[in-house]
Amino acid sequence: MDINSTVDWLRSFGPWAIVVSLLMNVLISAAGFIPSVFLTGANVLVFGTGYGFIISLLGETIGAGITILLYRKGLSRLPFIHSDRWGWLQRLNQAPRRRQLAIIAVARLIPLMPSGLVNAVAALSSMRLADFVLVTFVGKAPSIYIETMVGEAFLTNDLLFKLCISVILLGLLYYGIKRINKRNGD
Repeated sequence: MDINSTVDWLRSFGPWAIVVSLLMNVLISAAGFIPSVFLTGANVLVFGTGYGFIISLLGETIGAGITILLYRKGLSRLPFIHSDRWGWLQRLNQAPRRRQLAIIAVARLIPLMPSGLVNAVAALSSMRLADFVLVTFVGKAPSIYIETMVGEAFLTNDLLFKLCISVILLGLLYYGIKRINKRNGD
């Protein structure tokens, strides 16, 4: 995908560009295999760093929420999809709510983890929609932040500095989560 074409295409919608970007995120999320990094980069170029981050985060969160609803409706109709067949899904469904949230949050934080896979697992589980949307919002923020910083770094030609800061922040976040899990005995 060509970022410049995406930027030009988004800008062609004028004040409706935000709505179009959000709808694109929903479509990308529903497809399950298209990376959204190009759209995040385009959002940074069209809307600026701060608004680009917010629009991308909201778009991915809304997209994931709609996608889980679509997946739940569609996956439940497939004859080979039954939670009683898969032990890992039974364990996820039997886990306490807090543990379910932690599992999805960690999956969201793993770099290059396909969002479609996380969405499908959550759709098959008994996780509440509101919990999934909240944990997606929190879990996607670091990766979208990094994507935003990379996009902004390309604008300012300050890639190395932004990448170093992003890696440090991601490392601190990972360290914080590990400490919390260790303290809680998870």
